[in-house]
Order: sequence, then C-alpha cells, then structure tokens
Amino acid sequence: MSFTSAGAVRIYHESRGDDYGSETSRLKKYEAILSLMPTRNDVLDAGCGARRFRDFLPAHCEYTGIDILEGQNALDYHWRHDIVIANGLLYRVSAREGRKLLRHLWGLAREALIFTSLRHGDPGETTWTPGEALAFALALTDKVALRADYLPHDFAVAL
Repeated sequence: MSFTSAGAVRIYHESRGDDYGSETSRLKKYEAILSLMPTRNDVLDAGCGARRFRDFLPAHCEYTGIDILEGQNALDYHWRHDIVIANGLLYRVSAREGRKLLRHLWGLAREALIFTSLRHGDPGETTWTPGEALAFALALTDKVALRADYLPHDFAVAL
C-alpha cells in the first residue's frame, strides 16, 4: 500500500479500525513514545488517525495532527515542530517509502523524530527489525535511542 493513497488507507481503517490494536497495547505504545520525548511543547503527529495521542500530552503542548484520511500527505507538510511522531505508519508502506517518509519527517523535527515499527506483521504489512531501524537512524544522526521492551511485536526509535 502506498501512503499517498487515501483510498487504500481508508479501506484499511474501515476494515481494522483506527489505531488498530487493543487499548492495552495502544497505551503501552504511547508510554514508550512519551518516555523517548525530550520535551512536550510542540508535537507533530504524522498519521494521527483519531488523534488519541493528544490526550496523553500536557495541556500546554501545541499539538498538530495530520493524516492522509483528511487529505494531508506528510510528504506535502513542511512546517517544523520540536517533536515529530510517526506511530503506526511504517507497516502501511513499503520499506523504501518508509525510509523516504522518515527522512522527510526528520527534516521537520527541531529536537526529535520518534517512530514505531512492527517486528512481525500480517501478510502485506512492512516490518523492520530493531537493527534495521537503528542502522537507518544512525545514518541520520549519532543520537539514537531504542525502546524494544514494551510489546513483543513492536518497538520505538527516537533520533
């Protein structure tokens, strides 16, 4: 699936629901992302879905959510933010498209880009190993952190 295809994303969301997964796994992901955030003042949530992550940020935080379902392709977005989050995007796109997307989002981040990835997925879903994600991140910066302890099938990387 291409992340430039709103129709494909809409079909996926209709078949599986927004922020696919249990409430427990979603909370664990959010806690892992929050633990990697150096500040919580200005956040871009790329692929925000229903904007559920907003509820976990302090009230003073400037939050911007963009999603292809609202006609907002992250590659067309050019405003910079302190923190850029890409939670649950990579499994929907090819590895090549994912790398392109992450490089673009890294350019939008003043302080950090935090992304999550699946280690194992359903047929047709793109997965990364923590090693692949670390190698990609280290090609962009030497300041990288990995959280691979919160779910057996998921991990988060901050750069």
